[in-house]
Amino acid sequence: MKMEKRPGTFGGLRRQPLVLAPSVQIASYGNDAPASDGVQAYWHLFHRHKWFLILFTLSGIVLGLLATLLQPRLYEAKASLEIQDLNDNFLNMKQIVPVREGGGEANAYGDIQTQIKILQSQSVLNPVIAKMPAFEAQLPEKIIPVNSWPRQVVGVAADSSQYVNAETIRLSDTLKVRAVGQTRIVEVTADSTSPRLAADFLNQICEEYIEQNMKSRWEMSQRTSKSLAHLLEDAQRNLRQSETAVQSYAQSSGLMFTSDKKNMAEERLSQLQDELSKAQSSLIDAQSRYEIAQRYKGDAESAEGSTDSLYDALGHGSLHVYQDKLADLRRQRAELATTYTPDYSKVKRLDAQIASLLATIGEEKKNIVRRAHNEFRQASRRAVLLAEGYAAQSAEVSNLDQRAIQYNILQRELDGNREVYDAMLKQVKEATLASAIPSSNVRVLDHAVPPEKPFSPRPLLNCTIGLLICSSVGTLVALVRERNDSSLREPGDGLHYLGLPELGVVLQIRSGSALLSAPRKALPGSALVNSPLTIAGIESDGSGVKDEPDSLQSLWPKICELHPSLGSDSLLVLESCRAVVTSLLLSGPDGTIPRSLVVTSPGPGEGKTTVVVNMALILASIGRRVLLVDGDLRRPRLHQLFALDANRGLSTLLQQGRISQQPLDAYVQETAVAGLSVLASGPSSVASANLLYSREFPELVQLLKRRYEFVLIDTPPILQLADARVIGRQADGVILVVRAGYTARNAAAAAHQRLQADDTQVLGMILNDWDPSSSSHGYHAEYARSYGKTA
Repeated sequence: MKMEKRPGTFGGLRRQPLVLAPSVQIASYGNDAPASDGVQAYWHLFHRHKWFLILFTLSGIVLGLLATLLQPRLYEAKASLEIQDLNDNFLNMKQIVPVREGGGEANAYGDIQTQIKILQSQSVLNPVIAKMPAFEAQLPEKIIPVNSWPRQVVGVAADSSQYVNAETIRLSDTLKVRAVGQTRIVEVTADSTSPRLAADFLNQICEEYIEQNMKSRWEMSQRTSKSLAHLLEDAQRNLRQSETAVQSYAQSSGLMFTSDKKNMAEERLSQLQDELSKAQSSLIDAQSRYEIAQRYKGDAESAEGSTDSLYDALGHGSLHVYQDKLADLRRQRAELATTYTPDYSKVKRLDAQIASLLATIGEEKKNIVRRAHNEFRQASRRAVLLAEGYAAQSAEVSNLDQRAIQYNILQRELDGNREVYDAMLKQVKEATLASAIPSSNVRVLDHAVPPEKPFSPRPLLNCTIGLLICSSVGTLVALVRERNDSSLREPGDGLHYLGLPELGVVLQIRSGSALLSAPRKALPGSALVNSPLTIAGIESDGSGVKDEPDSLQSLWPKICELHPSLGSDSLLVLESCRAVVTSLLLSGPDGTIPRSLVVTSPGPGEGKTTVVVNMALILASIGRRVLLVDGDLRRPRLHQLFALDANRGLSTLLQQGRISQQPLDAYVQETAVAGLSVLASGPSSVASANLLYSREFPELVQLLKRRYEFVLIDTPPILQLADARVIGRQADGVILVVRAGYTARNAAAAAHQRLQADDTQVLGMILNDWDPSSSSHGYHAEYARSYGKTA
C-alpha cells in the first residue's frame, strides 16, 4: 500500500515541532576546548595529529639511521688492575715510609678512588702519549689509518703517524677508570677507531702506572734513608758527648759505682739499715725473754718450784722432758708405796732417782735465766753498734747526694741519647734494606686485547634516541598547534561554543573531491544538462525536465558517470546530506517548514556552494520542487556546475523591475535532475550587488516561494560582504556552513552575532568536510568504516 504524502509530513511520518535551542551567550571565543583531561585528552590529541606525529617519529628513526651511518666505528678496549692492600709489617715499612699509604678496610674505598685519580692524571698520560708513536713504529705490523667520512668523500688518506698522534690524544680523552663493586679491582677502558691501538694504549698506561708506583715508593725510601743517615750522625755525636761528661763528673766528684751503676755508699747504707732493723727486732725478743725469766726467778731457784709457768714463758724443750721423767718416777714410787715400806730397796732407789732429777731440773732453770740475761745483753750491744754505724753512713751518704743529683741528670741524658741512637740506627738499616727491594702493590689482572666488534655506533640506540627526540618535538608541536587551533573540529562544537543547533554534518570524501563540487573552470561534457538521465533505462528528451522525479537510486549512478572522481565513499557523503535535509524538514518554529533558506558561511572556501547543491539534489530526489538561486552576484558558481547560461538570471531579472509582470521561466533554467531548477546570478559586476537593496527583491522572494516548495539561496561569505545579511532578512531562515578544522570559532561567532543583531532567524549550523577517521571520538571512525563498507 502506497503511503500518501500530506502537507506537513515527511515520508508518511507526521512531523513534530522542534523547538530551536536558545542562543547561548558566549563570553569569549578563545582557545578553550571542551573539558577533557587525563589520558583521554592525550589520546584525542594523538588521534587528531596522528599522521603529523607518525611523520615526526619516522623522521626520528631516519635521523638515527643517518647518524649511525655518519658516525665512525669505535672499538673499546678494556684492562683490569688489582690494587692490593699494603703490608706495613713487611720490613716494618710503616716505620720507614713517612706517609700513610693504606687506611685499612675503613678507608679502602678512599684509597681505590685515589688510585683511580692517579691513573687519570697527566703525569701518567703524558709519558704514554709521548712514546706511543715510537712504540707503534717499532712493531712489525703497522697501524692502518681509519679515514673519517669527510676524508672518504674527498678521497684524501690520513698519514699513519698523524693518525696515531690524533688517536692517542683521543684515547686519553676517552680514558675511563672505575672500581668494580666492593673489590680492589679497577677496570680501565678507552675507545678508538683502531682496536689494536686502543689495546696498546691501555697496556702502556698500566705499565706506566705500575712503574711510577714503584718509582715513587723507591724515591720515598731513598729520601727517608738519607734523612735518617744525617740524623744518625747527629745522634752519635750527642751520645759521645754525654758519655764523656758522665765519666768526667764521676771522677771529679769521687763517686764510686758498682757494675750495675749503683752508688756504693748508698748500697752500704741500705745494708746497715737492714741489719739495724734485724738487731732491733732481736733486742726486743731478747728483752722480752729476759723480763719473763726475771719474773719467774723464784721458781727457777727452787728445784721443787713449778716449771710449767717458766716453760710456757720461755718455751725451753729440755725442761719439759725432765718434767715428764719426774712425773713417771713419782708414779712408779706411788705404786710401790701401796705395797712396800719406805725402807724397801726399790722404793729407796726410786727416791734417789727423783732427788737427782729434781737437782737437774733446778740447775736447768738457773741456766735458762742466765741464758736469757746474756742474750738480752748481747742484743742490746749489737743494736747500739749498728745504730752508730748507720748514723755515720747516713752522714756520708748525705754528703754524696748533692754530687749524685748532677750525676743522675747527666746519666739520664746519656741514656736518652743512647735510645735515640739505637732507634735511628735500626731505622737506617731497615730503610736501606727496603730501598734495595723495589716493590709495588699493583698488578695487571687482565691485559688489554684488541676488541673484535665495535661498541659504537649503536643503531638501535641512535634510532631510539632519534625517535624519542623527534616524538617529543612532534608532541610539543602538536600541543602548540592544538593550543593555537581555534577552529571548529568536531560535531557538537557549534552548540558548545556558539549556542547554535547542529543541523547535520557533511562528511569528507577521502578522494579529496566533495560531492558535485563546482570546478574552477567548466569542464566540457561534464554538465548535467548536456547528459540526458534515464529512469529504468528510458532516455529523456534532452530538455532536462521530467514528469517523474529521479529517485536517489537512479540518480546516483548517473552522477558517478558524470563525475569519475567520486568513489564509493561519496554515497556516505550523500547520506550525510540526507541527514541535513531531514533536519530541515523536521525543523522550524511552530511546526512549520522553512521554505526559503539562505546558505552562507563566515568566510570563503568553507563549502557553502557544495552544501547547498547537495541539499537541492536530496530534496529533488524525494520529489520536492526546488529552486537554486545563485545570490553571489560577484563570484557566481552555480552556472559553472550545471553548465547553464550565465547571461540571464537574478541580476537581469531585478534590473527589469516589476517582478510580478516578468516571465520567470525566461530567467529560471531547468536542470537534468527532475524537480531541480536554477536561477543563475546573471552578469556579475560590482553594481549588481546594489540590486539586492531594491524593492523588487522581497517581492521576488515571495513569488519564488509560491511557485517552489523550497528556495535555496547561495550567498557570499557573511563577514566580508553584507549580501547574506540583506538576503537573510527576506528568507525564512539562514543556515551557517562551517568547515571542520578550517573555520575559526571566533569567525563563526562573529557571523552568528551579526545575524542576531539583524534579527535574522538562524536555523542552525552545518559542519562541512568532516573526516570521521581524524575524530578524537572512536565511535565516529567506527561508524565511517562500517557504513562506508555498506555503501
